[in-house]
Amino acid sequence: MHRTDPAAARAMAAEFVGFLRKHMRPDGITEAWEWMNPDTDKRNNPLYAASVVLPYVSLKQAGLIADTPRRGSR
Repeated sequence: MHRTDPAAARAMAAEFVGFLRKHMRPDGITEAWEWMNPDTDKRNNPLYAASVVLPYVSLKQAGLIADTPRRGSR
């Protein structure tokens, strides 16, 4: 999407990050479901890591997420 419509890609990334922030648990972990059906409000597996990791890698490769230093690194 970023290659053909960068503005739409940025909007989708912002919506995704907003969704994750909206569904943050009190312990600081976000609920990123494996799947959800907005018509029935059914959801499965709220701690599905691939729902966060795969979009993160794609957004980073598209240059929509900046590099950040890791904890403990200089």
